[in-house]
Amino acid sequence: MSQDPLNIDESSNVDDKAPLWIYVNKIEKLAGGGSWRFECKFCSNSYVGSHSRVMTHLLQEGKGIKGCLKVRAVNWLGAHGCDPVQTVLGGCWVNP
Repeated sequence: MSQDPLNIDESSNVDDKAPLWIYVNKIEKLAGGGSWRFECKFCSNSYVGSHSRVMTHLLQEGKGIKGCLKVRAVNWLGAHGCDPVQTVLGGCWVNP
């Protein structure tokens, strides 16, 4: 049985500047820069990129990487008052 990607172990190290890494599995560090080969914990698809590509994938905003089809943001700028990072960290995600 797969682990719930939103159930993050409190002992996990969350980088305040790049908090969304906890929602992917880092597979391989690529030479130069901050790029990694990573696998999304929600959809299990693999991609290459930095934290900004992880954010684009999870928030389904931007270009250059397919948005995750397993999660969606719920009005994170409206009633929930969540910004893009808090959308994930603050629990503003719902599973389709």
